[in-house]
Amino acid sequence: MESKIGERVHRIHSEYDVWPVYFIHSLLEVGGLLEGGAGRRLRLTVRGEQFLASEPPIQAWFLLETWWHHTNWLIAYLFGGRGELLPYELTLTTLGHLIKLPVEKSIPFEDFTDRLIRQIGDYRYKMLHAFTITKLGRGLLQAVAGGPF
Repeated sequence: MESKIGERVHRIHSEYDVWPVYFIHSLLEVGGLLEGGAGRRLRLTVRGEQFLASEPPIQAWFLLETWWHHTNWLIAYLFGGRGELLPYELTLTTLGHLIKLPVEKSIPFEDFTDRLIRQIGDYRYKMLHAFTITKLGRGLLQAVAGGPF
């Protein structure tokens, strides 16, 4: 398989070369929904079967909670050199900053990360230019935090 971006052709060798597939696979593994690995057939666990039988809002909540609390966020950083783990306080500090943002308003990414960096340390950012916290997003963030911040 291959992927073409502009005039350049990139060969796809495995799921690691297709970020959305790799991310979903990682999230499902960390959440205990599937098992298997390199050279082995993937299969649903009992928890995975229960997940598929649950209502979509429950599924969305489970995946958000899994990403926020149990996944190493460095899988989203496409370049090496950051070590194996981000500082422990990064998730809680990020959560606090996100919850305090206004809803339904575009937030410049650099402004957000500059505030976060001042509190946490030197983390570089690329490509994302802005984002919006929706009312649903705010509610989910508050639920992940265990209540209003």
